[in-house]
Amino acid sequence: MASPSLVIEHAPDVASAVETLRTQHIDLALVSAAVQPGEGPLKLAQLCAASPTTLVLPIHVPGAERTANERPPSDLNHPEGTDPMHTNSPVLAQDTHGDACRNDAALFRDTLEALTYPFYVVNVDDYTLAAANPAAVGTHSLVPGDGLTCYRVSHRREAPCSGKHHPCPLQEVTASGEPVTVEHVHYAANGVAQRVEVHGYPIFDEDGTLVQMIEYTWDITDRRKAEEALRRERDLVAQLMETSPVSITMVNREGEITFANARAEDVLGLSKAEITTRTYNAPDWRITDVERGPIDESDLPFRRVMSTKQPVYGVRHAIEWPDGRQRILAINGAPLLDPSGEVERVVFAIDDITDRVRAEQERIEQIENELRRLDELAALPGTAISARAFGMQPLHEALPHVFETLVASYALLLDEALDRQAYRLTETDVDNVRGLAERLGALGATPRDVVDVHVAGLRGRSQQTNPIKAKAYATEGRLVALRLMGELVSYYRKRCVTLTPRTGASRRESASDEGPVHYE
Repeated sequence: MASPSLVIEHAPDVASAVETLRTQHIDLALVSAAVQPGEGPLKLAQLCAASPTTLVLPIHVPGAERTANERPPSDLNHPEGTDPMHTNSPVLAQDTHGDACRNDAALFRDTLEALTYPFYVVNVDDYTLAAANPAAVGTHSLVPGDGLTCYRVSHRREAPCSGKHHPCPLQEVTASGEPVTVEHVHYAANGVAQRVEVHGYPIFDEDGTLVQMIEYTWDITDRRKAEEALRRERDLVAQLMETSPVSITMVNREGEITFANARAEDVLGLSKAEITTRTYNAPDWRITDVERGPIDESDLPFRRVMSTKQPVYGVRHAIEWPDGRQRILAINGAPLLDPSGEVERVVFAIDDITDRVRAEQERIEQIENELRRLDELAALPGTAISARAFGMQPLHEALPHVFETLVASYALLLDEALDRQAYRLTETDVDNVRGLAERLGALGATPRDVVDVHVAGLRGRSQQTNPIKAKAYATEGRLVALRLMGELVSYYRKRCVTLTPRTGASRRESASDEGPVHYE
């Protein structure tokens, strides 16, 4: 069987190259990297479409850094001088019988040397290299007939590649007659191991017999490291989400729940499989507000995140379990954006606060009962604890400047309560509430004064924010006001003796006292 030879054809422009590819059997098309900005992908696409079985490779040619814009318009599609490698034009290698001219051989050699990645032509019979570039052979010298093999150069071994982790591309091409891509570990010229992607393309003689294989490799070491790091990171995130003591769900932009961890089963009362068949607002959830009233769709956490592209914290609403029990949820949500900046998914952390809310409600009822007993005590003959019984002026009338400082302090308590709820912080403002209660008690404040402080503080904060946050202030403020009244009750109970009647003037005197008001 005659050995194949390599014939080089130079196409002066892309149109000529496309015509040649369509009418002749071409094994390899090399395209110079010196193209006008934006033309490279189009040129490659045209050549690939003209002959899908042809291997089309981009190359960088030394001296070709001059772009098409730097040459006269009349030379854009023609060789510079006599060297066709100084053009933008494709070089076509055809597998035929016959003698290759000396210029074509030199052109092919220069072309291979221009490739920055390893490139071989491997003989099928014995794995020897018929051609290779410096990036492939490294410190080896390729001399015709010296028996240098592909596996010796790339793997430093004396036998062809084999096995699951290093399948031989030549054997794969021989078996299928089709191009193949495999992944190997090769050794670079400096001895460093690299993860590479090996591409093999068959070369047939005129009888259709596979005689050689074109092989080139891409170093994918960094890509594989990045993929492995990303995989480990994803595995870690998945493990953290699955084992988190907090219920975590994920909802796509269509509102479908796509993920739920083990804890979500306990909080939502369904299995993970059942949860991920529902949408965020499915009727089966029977969503209401905390008081079992209707809740507007726009107030649901998912809708708020989708409309604002911002996180939400501490959103409360209730759902109903399949057994009919109501569970009250506190929900934090954060958006995950796609490359265009649109919300792709939303991750939610959901806490079942049913027991906490019930405890708060019990505490509210307890405080309200204590306040009622206080009013009853104030109404008894001879008892002067209630300032109202003495016709005392309200604080905002008797001491307007002091009242303003009390309102400012109360507004800070509202901020702290909102932050505590949003970020699920532990209660740290007990001393602050108690301190404000003692200041009110020293002034002989009544429950009416506490209400006035609450209304003024709430009004000030609500006017400075959006409706959603204003509603949150109102919800948390109710609890703060009741706690403040409870502390005021405790303050008076510890000093449960008859209060000396005071006028507005006496209140002004007590406001300047160093210590608490004196009782008789």
